[in-house]
Amino acid sequence: MISVLFRIALLALVCIAAPAQAQLYKWTDANGRVQYSDRKPADGKEAKPVRNTVSSVGSQSGGASGSKSLAEQNKEFDKRRQELAEGQQKQQQTAAEQKRNAENCEAARRNLAALQSGQRIARYDLKGEKSYMDDSQRAAETERSRQQVEQSCK
Repeated sequence: MISVLFRIALLALVCIAAPAQAQLYKWTDANGRVQYSDRKPADGKEAKPVRNTVSSVGSQSGGASGSKSLAEQNKEFDKRRQELAEGQQKQQQTAAEQKRNAENCEAARRNLAALQSGQRIARYDLKGEKSYMDDSQRAAETERSRQQVEQSCK
């Protein structure tokens, strides 16, 4: 029983390994078209071997001495991904800061416009009592609002 399973496994390995050793040939046929095949042409034309499939797989996997190892490639990829994430985070922070500044600018302008409109402005103290601003308080508050507009709306 074991020898039968061993023979089947060996036969499967041979069948799998045979195509891996296949050679690829290239030639030009009678019509001038370039042909590719794993066999040489039957009419006796000269065919150039293109590549051995086994060696091409090995060279693409980083087996060459000048290429970087998989660990180095992963490290570089992680570094690029982290730099990209940091850049996106900075962009989001900058956008949020610009939005806050625009909102502060708009609020300062509305406050200044209300002070300059001439209508009566009331404030509530901690006890909830209403008190109206007199002219000197309005002038001081208007000046403070102008400064806020200058700072917020650069």
